[in-house]
Amino acid sequence: MPDDLTPTIETNPETGRTITVYELQGTELIQELVSNNYINLGDKLKMTYKPRGGDEHTFEAEVVNGGKLKIVNKTFTSCSYAAVYCYRKIGSSRETENGLRKWKLPNGKSLEAARGELLNKSEV
Repeated sequence: MPDDLTPTIETNPETGRTITVYELQGTELIQELVSNNYINLGDKLKMTYKPRGGDEHTFEAEVVNGGKLKIVNKTFTSCSYAAVYCYRKIGSSRETENGLRKWKLPNGKSLEAARGELLNKSEV
């Protein structure tokens, strides 16, 4: 198992159940997706957003070295910050977003779904 996929083990004090949490996100996630051929450097991720009462907008982010996302001339290490940046560009005051759910790979899958596949693949 790659070091980036090393789980954090937590125990729920109320139930005594052990929960395995994988800390694969941000640049590490993008780098792992590139390394495992889910995406390539230069690929464009897409995200759509429709503010209440507004028009739907589609945004693109290019996958660049270091597992970062580039939007026009700004580079992000967090897909969530990249999403909020796009919202702000169209005048939204929204301050948070789960970028893993919003950004889509060229095949239409979310980063979150690709992470799930990658983690399942690593457990085999």
